[in-house]
Amino acid sequence: MMGYEDGDGEVLRHMIAAARAAGEIVRSAHSCRNAGRAEVSTKSNPQDLVTLTDLRSQREIFSRLRALYPSSVFVGEEDQTHDESWRSHSAAFIVDPVDGTTNFVHGLRDVAICIAFVRHGIPHVGVVYNPIQDTLYHGVRGQGAFRNALRIHVSGCTQLALALVCTEVGSARDPDSVRVITRVIGHLMEVQTIRGMRMLGSGALDLCYVADGTLDAVYAGVAREGWHIWDHAAASVIVHEAGGVLKTCRGEPFDIASKSVLCCASPQLAEALVRAIKSQI
Repeated sequence: MMGYEDGDGEVLRHMIAAARAAGEIVRSAHSCRNAGRAEVSTKSNPQDLVTLTDLRSQREIFSRLRALYPSSVFVGEEDQTHDESWRSHSAAFIVDPVDGTTNFVHGLRDVAICIAFVRHGIPHVGVVYNPIQDTLYHGVRGQGAFRNALRIHVSGCTQLALALVCTEVGSARDPDSVRVITRVIGHLMEVQTIRGMRMLGSGALDLCYVADGTLDAVYAGVAREGWHIWDHAAASVIVHEAGGVLKTCRGEPFDIASKSVLCCASPQLAEALVRAIKSQI
């Protein structure tokens, strides 16, 4: 982790330490059978969950990083309001304390802690840690992407027919959104005959799985199930550094404030997936 420019290596070390400390909280709660169900409450609807573990994890991360970087902006999923000054500030941390809360509540293992370090609106360092499986992804702008310290790269897949594709539907349950979501999935499976479709429940890990070649493509946000900055800020660094392509579902340039995301293992695959999705929305 040495040798990074502009202090990013030091920031990375502190981010990893914070993620691992929060991971102890998440792992301990996950190991207690049905603990997640006992502590769950809802936000916007019964499908939009938050637990005490989310809140404890965020407090742990914030307290550690604020002690080291008191002048930085902090944005977390569980904040009541979200500070928009991260767009222009020279140092901001964007945190998802438990990505995959529904998985956590039901005892599934695709759960992640996500921390991004952002300069003037651009992610420079990303850490995505699955504490249940003790798998840590990280990326530093211009310095590569890694899983448990081993360098990773995208698969390079170029054809939809050969692609394992993942999507997430979030908490959208209104009829219009559900119709669009299912229409796109049906088109990809029946007309484009993709190799397979998955919904794994953690958007950040989905993106990391493209980065390490496990998945070939991820998309979300074709209706009103769009993501937020904490969902993809950290993982976007990892994808970029692994050679992946990030766009919106309409093929527009991606930034971490985008409400949709399309992540692919090659430009050719991204073009084909954008074209397929746009034909159905």
